[in-house]
Amino acid sequence: MKLLIIGGGIGGYVCAIRAAQLGAQVTLAERRRIGGTCLNEGCIPTKALLESAQLLDALKHASNVGIHLSGEATPDFPRMQAHKQEVVDQLVRGVGLLLEKGKVDILHKDVKLINAQTVKIDAEEHSFDAVVLACGSEPVVLPLPGMELEGVIDSTQALDLREIPESLAIIGGGVIGTEFASLFQSLGTKVSVIEMMDRIVPPMDPDISEMLSMVLAARGIAIHTGAKVLGVEAGEQLSVLFEKGGQPMRVEAEKVLVATGRRPVTDVLSEAKVSVAMEGKFVKVDGFMRTNIEGLYAIGDITGKSMLAHTAEEMGIRAAEHIMEKRIRPIDYRKIPACLYSQPEAASCGLTQPQAIEMGISVDVGIFPLFNNARTLIAGQGDNTFVKILSEKDSGELLGVHIFGPYATEMIAEAALALELECTVQELIDTIHPHPTVSEGLKEGAASIKGAAIHSL
Repeated sequence: MKLLIIGGGIGGYVCAIRAAQLGAQVTLAERRRIGGTCLNEGCIPTKALLESAQLLDALKHASNVGIHLSGEATPDFPRMQAHKQEVVDQLVRGVGLLLEKGKVDILHKDVKLINAQTVKIDAEEHSFDAVVLACGSEPVVLPLPGMELEGVIDSTQALDLREIPESLAIIGGGVIGTEFASLFQSLGTKVSVIEMMDRIVPPMDPDISEMLSMVLAARGIAIHTGAKVLGVEAGEQLSVLFEKGGQPMRVEAEKVLVATGRRPVTDVLSEAKVSVAMEGKFVKVDGFMRTNIEGLYAIGDITGKSMLAHTAEEMGIRAAEHIMEKRIRPIDYRKIPACLYSQPEAASCGLTQPQAIEMGISVDVGIFPLFNNARTLIAGQGDNTFVKILSEKDSGELLGVHIFGPYATEMIAEAALALELECTVQELIDTIHPHPTVSEGLKEGAASIKGAAIHSL
């Protein structure tokens, strides 16, 4: 099997490694840098900077737990950026070694699809038995006045800033926007968030959105929801013009970060002689990652199924296994965990309460406040944090798990496994959780559905 994968992000390189493990002759084409957006200018560099910022926050409050510093904890932003790049470079090298070990041929060239088995590389046509589109996504450019002004940046440019801005206006209150808000506020920047929807991080459960908004506001971040951005104007500073409740408003800032989502990269199809089925701007695939063209697969952000790195990774594995005629089962996209690396962290898996209600499911809801959890109090994050569990009323089957608190992004894997195994609330209650850990909140949240939570008033 001669396989070409177009795109070397997490979906593409994982697909390449898995296909090579199964005996395919694999070529991986990446016109930029192996690792794609996630590794080079997305998940990894963002989390590296957030880790530094959260450590800075901890040091600022160290006296609360009996640690006194000889001087004030201050950010060394160039060193933070250097550490971020060291992490990225090490991981990129590691991926390169994995591909080398798997005998995957890496092609640093632009590739255009001609048909399902043929591509154009440097004006020459090359044939393969199967092709996988793993082209990823890029930041959305808003069609508004002022987007071209100096100081208006996207998430990629925000990660490469050389100096900490004194003030920052963020257009978009989704995951990207709120993570950058948390990051720069920790570094001393005056931050404003302008979100079109009626709440920030709208895909998450409303209780997480509400509590996160309260916590960020308490940290001094100005949050404007239900706001329609009209454009950006230049002046002594940049001004973001928006309308809220029919009233014109503005926020002034040194920098304006546009964090309004991402769009698929589909220019690989610009010379295609086949008609690839699309769903809006995204390539349409079935449960096995197949497009409507025999031998042509698509994975990751280009499909629009779930624009998360771990989704792309899993799609890559399953595409490789289907191509190599291994038995696979389709992904249940409702059971994919989502993480927000704010301070505190947030994580969700499964249905939100509004989704369950919209589907006509009768639900039981259990909420356990984490100020009753020993490990959360030790971490100094007891205020406003919680675990929320949703279950189907009659069967008791788990439907969704939502966590707002320390280590949420680590704990959500347990919830993902429980949902994958179709566990019931009682099975989660019966699972013995170690003490003292924040994960005890999952057991208590489930028990609260039955009125059996031990550490809840």
